[in-house]
Amino acid sequence: MSYNYAKDTMTVGGKRYPLSEYRKWLKSNHYHLVQGSFIKAITIAGSTKFTFDWQHIYFIAEQHGLLAEFIQQYDNQ
Repeated sequence: MSYNYAKDTMTVGGKRYPLSEYRKWLKSNHYHLVQGSFIKAITIAGSTKFTFDWQHIYFIAEQHGLLAEFIQQYDNQ
């Protein structure tokens, strides 16, 4: 598996997946994992952005089989 942060993609088994969709899926289905790696909130021009340690989240998610679950659901859409 490899990540291309510049293109916001990950490649698993030769197939490319969008990291943006994976992040959305993790936030929707495993928010406790995401919230556990919260870094801080930044407010810019009245808009608040929340930052997370995504590398750590991706690592933990893979260790717990969540990446495989995401791929299965993504491929079956």
